[in-house]
Amino acid sequence: FSDLYNFEVFTAKTTNEAGSRDLTDYDSDSSITTGLTGLRRLGNKLIAYTDSTIYSIDYVGLPHVMNVNPLREGVGNSFHNAVVATKDVHYFISAKNRQFYALSAEGIQPIGMDIAEYFFPAIEVTASRSPSIFGFHDPKFKEIWWVYSTGSFSNSDKWPAYTKAVVYNYETKAWYVA
Repeated sequence: FSDLYNFEVFTAKTTNEAGSRDLTDYDSDSSITTGLTGLRRLGNKLIAYTDSTIYSIDYVGLPHVMNVNPLREGVGNSFHNAVVATKDVHYFISAKNRQFYALSAEGIQPIGMDIAEYFFPAIEVTASRSPSIFGFHDPKFKEIWWVYSTGSFSNSDKWPAYTKAVVYNYETKAWYVA
């Protein structure tokens, strides 16, 4: 991360707040994707996702600058572009656990047991599949959408066609497909 208010300085010194932190400490060998898969603000914290761990990042100033602590090990976001943030909740997909989750100040809750039985058999869960799942928030209808492709695509296809979607209405807690 860069020095505070100087976004061109990334080299840590005792006189600045630049630095780095490896967030793969808790990634397991069975991770589908490696490294960071999501980064969103939740309240006054920054939440970082890997495939197998969710981290809380707090600014603490010098000399440590940032405290990075695992919030939950064994659960994470498996797909880049799949963490969807509303004002108070993050929604994400764990391929490792074959589940959809909601993370709020109250903790992590599984939300998609029924839709998971439909969703996971339809996708190829690999690191190369990560770009073919994209999540977004529709605040007008209080919905979280994940669009995805079920067809195969070659390395020459930069982005496959999004042909299906699963939708979660967080007001009614109902799921549907589109």
